[in-house]
Formats: sequence, structure tokens, C-alpha cells
Amino acid sequence: DPLQPAVNPIRNAEEWAWLYGGTTFDIYDSMVFQALSDSLPGTRSSEGTNRFNIRTDMKLLELDDRSHTQFTVQWRANNFMPANSQPLASSVGSPEGLNAQRTSFDTRLIRLTLAQGLMEDRLTVSVGKINPNDYLALNLFASDETSQYLNTALDGNDVLPVGFQGYTEGAAFQALPLDWLYVNGVISSASGTQGSGFDNALQKGVFAGLEAGLLLPVHGRPLRLSVSWGSSNANSATLQGGPDVYGNAWTGIAQWLVTDDLGLWAQFAAADPQVAYTATSEGMVGLTLDHAFGRAGDGFGLGGGWSTPLSESSRTQGLVESYYRMQVTGSLTISFDVQLLLPPGSDALPGAVVAGALRAKFAF
Repeated sequence: DPLQPAVNPIRNAEEWAWLYGGTTFDIYDSMVFQALSDSLPGTRSSEGTNRFNIRTDMKLLELDDRSHTQFTVQWRANNFMPANSQPLASSVGSPEGLNAQRTSFDTRLIRLTLAQGLMEDRLTVSVGKINPNDYLALNLFASDETSQYLNTALDGNDVLPVGFQGYTEGAAFQALPLDWLYVNGVISSASGTQGSGFDNALQKGVFAGLEAGLLLPVHGRPLRLSVSWGSSNANSATLQGGPDVYGNAWTGIAQWLVTDDLGLWAQFAAADPQVAYTATSEGMVGLTLDHAFGRAGDGFGLGGGWSTPLSESSRTQGLVESYYRMQVTGSLTISFDVQLLLPPGSDALPGAVVAGALRAKFAF
């Protein structure tokens, strides 16, 4: 790694913190440049985004039954260029975000969480500022927008209510009553998703959800099947002073680790229109390959499906996305990403639209 002299002091400090303090760090900077082959009149066809991330997880206590107490703090600084521009999704009428790294927040506290394990960590209770997607509807093969898929329909979903979509104040539990059965639950603030710090106000809506999953062997390889339900009394209009609404949402995900490096998956989500985020239903399938073609750190993904938009002015959008990630040095990865929108959400664009992206991630 040619940058080893610069990053070694940081990594040595991280190793010391783990050995003597039970503390881990995740520090990186990720940049994305994305461009469209076509866009609506008067809208942008390209933009750049940058994210600097620092996260620390501290093991505070280990109980006699080997359960743990963990404290997590995570900050991000975000920029997009040009400033004050609309996201590229609006340039094609897409219900899906085309770049999951993009956010309107500048510097933001995204996690401030205390997690307490019990019964050999078969039950963990977390409270603070959380990401509800850590506990519900999590697809492990499409969960990291800095190294996997960029489209939000693959990296999460655009269906579950606003209280699910982002980092917010709340509480959650994860339970493993049997080796093959888990149950998770979460309750979170809808208004908290709009804050950059810690805002415990729940007066503008709440999201609550439960998930149950099975862990099964198929041909000697692990298969995870999960279903989740969520309910909310808020949507995006509620957070702007609109009336309370009530509705439900559902998801189903299948994830199969076919080999040590290859995962196959399928996911579906649907919600009542009054609480749906930007789409009322989405269905996606795909594959994710690590150590692609025998290269350590390289990765390949191919996925796609459809999104039915909440807006009546848009049409159902088809999506195919593929990426290839190259491990250039021990610190740097470069990814090439292409998304085919066929058709795009806006019927003012008659043909397919291609969104191409170049992503660079530097890990400290």
C-alpha cells in the first residue's frame, strides 16, 4: 500500500484501542460522481457527493454469562456538488434514490446507541439514535452503499414509512430464542429522521415494527427467510404539519449464502399509500459476489426489479443495477456502477435512462 506511511499511525492507534480498550473504529471517505444519459428539461444530469464517516464501538462491560454492553457513536460529514441542487432521482421522476450516499444533511450524528446483551447475547436491547433498518428488512448482501449497490431500492427500500427511512431516536430488541429462529422489534421517531442531532420529540409520529426470521441449512449452506410488519401514524406531509395518518407496511426477504463468496437474494416490500415513503411496492432480486474472479477485496453485484411510485404522476419504474468493485490498494477501492431505468418513472422520458457512477472509497 503506497499510502501506508500516512495511514499506519492511525491504524496503529486503532489496534491499540482494540487491544487495551475493547474499542473499534470505522473511518473512511467515500466519493461518488454520477451522470445520466437523459433527464427532464431544466434538470441536472450529473452531480458529485462526498461522505466522511467516523464510527466507534466501545465494549463497556462483559457479564458473567458472556453478554456484552456496547456503546456506539457515529458521525458523518456530507457534501454534494453543486450545492443546493435537487437529487438526480428528480431528474428522471424516479421513486428510487439513485445514490444512497446522497443526503441533504451536512454534519450529522447518525448513531448514539447503548446496547445491552442478556442471556449470552441471545437478547440484545438497544436505545438511543438508531437506524431501524439494522433491525428490520436488512439484506446483508445489499446493505453498504459505499461498496455494494447505490440504488435505494436495493440498498434498503423506498416503501416503509418515514420513521423507518433514516437515522432517528428509538429503541430496538434482537432475540434469538432458538438457533434457527430470531425475532426483532423496533420503535422509532418519525420526526427524528429530519434532525441532525439528538431530538427525542415523538409528537410528529412514530414507527413501530416486528420481524421474524428462520435460519435454515440448504445443501449445507445458510438460508435466511424473514418477514416483517410495520405501522406508523406519520408520512412526509405529517412532518410538515399535515394531519396524522395510519397505515401498515410489510416486507419479505430471502438470503442464501451459496458459497463463502456468493449470495443470492430476493426482497419485496409493500405499504398502504397513506404511509408509504416514495413507493407503494417494490420487488428486487439479485446476486452479490465477493473476492470476484479470485481477487481479494474485489466484488461484483447484479440486481433489479420494479418500484411502484406513490406519486400518481409517475409510472412503475424498472431497474437493473450492476457494480464492480476493485481493491486498488489496501486503503483504496474503486467501483464502477451502472443503473438501467427501463422505463424511468417519468413518462416524459420515452426511452431507457442509464445512470453511470464512479465511486472511490478510502479507508483509514
